[in-house]
Amino acid sequence: MVIPPYEVSTPMARKALPEEIPLHNAAMQAGRAMLFEYAWTHKDETLLFEACHDLLHEPSRSKLIAHYPAMQEIAARNSVPFWISGSGSTMLFVSQNKDTLQALKEEIKNAHPELDVRLSEVSEHGAEVIHG
Repeated sequence: MVIPPYEVSTPMARKALPEEIPLHNAAMQAGRAMLFEYAWTHKDETLLFEACHDLLHEPSRSKLIAHYPAMQEIAARNSVPFWISGSGSTMLFVSQNKDTLQALKEEIKNAHPELDVRLSEVSEHGAEVIHG
């Protein structure tokens, strides 16, 4: 997780979206949504990387996140799946390879010390409340 020192509210993120989208983009995004589900369940990071190229939300919402272009460039250079989490400003890199994520964390912290970069794992047990 890459957490910038600023927030993007849900209303602000929704307001950034265009009123209309081209039919081609909607059709492409529908296909990518299906590809995303397949890639996630089959743990195929190459397909997941392709499925993460969002045509509906991120082109508009990314403009609200100053660090997005730099993070997207790092993801592309390393072929690591990447997207904005919710309305933002948090961004996610996903990999089954912990060494890859650790290297990304170090690269990001060196280039952008103002960002909070955290490694986490997907819970196999659903949501958990952690105290302390």
